[in-house]
Amino acid sequence: VEMAVVEEQLSGLERESSRPAIELPARQQDPVFFRERGDSQSASLVLSLSPRERSVSVKSTGSVRVRPQSVQVQQDLELWVAYEPLQHLTLSVPEEVYAAGDLRILIDRQALPFTVREDSASATDEVSGDSASLAAGERRLAVDVDLMEDRINLTVLRILYDLPLPEMVPDESRSVVLPLVAPLDSEGVVVTSTHLDVSAQEGYTVQVTDGEWQLEPTANGGPMRVVTANRAPQSLPLQVTLPRVPANARAIVRRVWVQTLLGDRQRRERAVITVSTGEPQLRIQLPRNAALEDAAIDGQRLVAAAGPDGDVTVPLDRGDERRDRVIELWYTLP
Repeated sequence: VEMAVVEEQLSGLERESSRPAIELPARQQDPVFFRERGDSQSASLVLSLSPRERSVSVKSTGSVRVRPQSVQVQQDLELWVAYEPLQHLTLSVPEEVYAAGDLRILIDRQALPFTVREDSASATDEVSGDSASLAAGERRLAVDVDLMEDRINLTVLRILYDLPLPEMVPDESRSVVLPLVAPLDSEGVVVTSTHLDVSAQEGYTVQVTDGEWQLEPTANGGPMRVVTANRAPQSLPLQVTLPRVPANARAIVRRVWVQTLLGDRQRRERAVITVSTGEPQLRIQLPRNAALEDAAIDGQRLVAAAGPDGDVTVPLDRGDERRDRVIELWYTLP
């Protein structure tokens, strides 16, 4: 309820020029103070009361980071809740994001419970803002988030998820349409703006390919910041490039996989390294205090020993062309 003074029916009172130092409830509207005039016989104050519905405005910020095998997304929804507390919020979540099984929704580092509504198909056309139509075959889910308590004024909802990125080879460029989470317009929610910081791990470059997204000035060396006039975008189109490997590169490490087995007194690890090279040998540094037990190249056991500094020299057959080799090392750690 919003209260207003009916000025024309005010009598015997005048407004205070300064505000007394009193503490008010968090969602109390700005107060008005009066004092009774000394020459009045009586005082009269008439108020009008207007019911107001809940209003939720959202400023969306976040970051997108391209990594060798995945894209890491963080979206922060700054919710400004007015007039009536908010206990639940419904999000439009791309089915691809939900199916990946890595969706996390938090407030102040506290994970929030959420459920998928049975009428999830409605999420495709109720996204807050001026979102464009979805690509054919893309499906979104309506996800109800329990905010755990009444939320009023400012609340920041953090959404985290990772999506797989297809493996790339040097000198390859790939188009990636990154789906984004957005609030549904089911509780009077309006998204006012969307900003994202886009960056890539060293060795990759990334560009935004849709003219709907515009670049914003950033500090030298900082991530690329993009903003869209479409207040609640459903996707971010990217062009991801893995540049050509320099001709003088001796080896390219394509993948490293480590398996750890914990024992009572020590742990045993198996490291599997996929490397592209034409060199006759490679030197690999083991973890500190590691004791080498065994080694193999392309599934064939070989005799190898660790040096005093923990480095292992792996002999390879020198070839005229670079090719992928799989190196396996077994070692123990205290």
